[in-house]
Amino acid sequence: MEPRPVSCFSMPMDQPALQRLFEWLSPSPEEAQKKYEAIRGKLITIFLSRGSAVPEALADETINRVLLGCDEIADANREDPTPYFYSVANLVYLEHLKKRGAPPPPSRQTR
Repeated sequence: MEPRPVSCFSMPMDQPALQRLFEWLSPSPEEAQKKYEAIRGKLITIFLSRGSAVPEALADETINRVLLGCDEIADANREDPTPYFYSVANLVYLEHLKKRGAPPPPSRQTR
């Protein structure tokens, strides 16, 4: 199954960048594909839980942005890239809210 490389916010994914991302996810192409789909599914779930009307577009935008920095980050970080996706997703969501003119969600931090 081919990954969904379309985003309504930025340029679509290019194949060399996507290949580098898959290599970062796993040395096995099959395992990398599974991880990609799992991450994308989780991103969609996160955006849905935040009330987004465009969760797939935001998930694709998140993936596109991870791809932009994939070379540098993958070289520096050989750990599981999943947390990095979630960090980028948070920024994409806040930017989306700002574009919509909505106030940011309250902080989850407790002290």
